[in-house]
Amino acid sequence: MAGTASTFSGVPIARPQGLSSAEESTRSLSVVTESKAAFICARPRYFPTPESLIPIRGRWTKVRCQSRRCRGCARTMALWDRDFIEGGIRHHQQQGSSLVFISLSEPIGARGYRESGAALTSFLRDLNRVCLGSSSRSSRRSGLSWCAVGEWGEKSRRFHWHLTVAGLAYPWCKRSGFLFSTAGIKSGDAVAGGLGQSGIAIAKESTLKPLVARNGFGAGFIGLRHVGPTSGDVANVSNYLSKYLAKGDAGTDLPKGFQLVRASRAASAWWPGHTLQSVRSDHKQRLKESRAKSSQKIAQQPLTPGLGFEQPTLPLV
Repeated sequence: MAGTASTFSGVPIARPQGLSSAEESTRSLSVVTESKAAFICARPRYFPTPESLIPIRGRWTKVRCQSRRCRGCARTMALWDRDFIEGGIRHHQQQGSSLVFISLSEPIGARGYRESGAALTSFLRDLNRVCLGSSSRSSRRSGLSWCAVGEWGEKSRRFHWHLTVAGLAYPWCKRSGFLFSTAGIKSGDAVAGGLGQSGIAIAKESTLKPLVARNGFGAGFIGLRHVGPTSGDVANVSNYLSKYLAKGDAGTDLPKGFQLVRASRAASAWWPGHTLQSVRSDHKQRLKESRAKSSQKIAQQPLTPGLGFEQPTLPLV
């Protein structure tokens, strides 16, 4: 982007040639530690600061491209998304709602991203109607809270959706056998577990597979399992979902405006009072505060380190 022109207050300004202070620190950071350098944006944008129109080094603001195809931004955004996913899981578990984890995959003749996203919306609407008996056309008002993460399969070259749905229970899963009693339970029944969790029972064969086939997803692999109440299981689910968001695979070729992370809103919000944008803003604010504290500590340090005693002076001869 060197040499490109931008306009600020009606005055055309060209970005200064050569490395800026941010780029110089980026180069040294990549040499010192590889882990932090992995989060650096590969295609940042530069804007002049409002206090000066003189294009000199150090007067430019560096902004991330925030694209999933940028590996540095994909890893950074995955951290934000992980907090949003985990916050919603912990919220629903504190409210006593059980959660299930559902994986959907495109068939061999894979559809496009937008077609797959539309099929996901239709699947969630059917799931709400079957489990809750809701006739509402909008899944936002149906009562089920959910969070969906898209994944591009590098091996299968097909698109997948991973869903975490609150308010549903899978009593027939071996991992949840100690939570719910499976005696006489049918799909659609309200069940309550021994640990205070409750939800609507959902069966894989009789309920989930027909909905998957109706909305055009592949029946080769349909994942369904219970999300346990332990903190380790919550972290595993959050890490599992955010791992796909950090790939930064340029082969995905996502259309503009396509959202890889989707969540229920309104009355059935995934994490009430929080959105992806608010979580990202909180991260940025904490980063600014930590940088300000670091700068303050550096400014308070003396120019020459004190030795704890007065330095000796040479005698005059």
